Amino acid sequence: MPARFLCDQCRALSDRRKPLPAHSGLRPMLDLSGRQLYRCRHCGAFATSPTEGGDEWSFNVHGQVVMPGGDD
Repeated sequence: MPARFLCDQCRALSDRRKPLPAHSGLRPMLDLSGRQLYRCRHCGAFATSPTEGGDEWSFNVHGQVVMPGGDD
């Protein structure tokens, strides 16, 4: 899924190659054993926080993974 479906704040998190704190529109939904699942109040995307090892944020819109760094 193209990143253009994300709001500006989610797109900024998705484009980064290093972990950043969640933005104010991400509402915590579920604790996934050390990772947090969020839902964005602005664009409706589901977001999974980075792990301790430095993984990136991952986003999902309408059940499809949003690939970081592109608006294809």
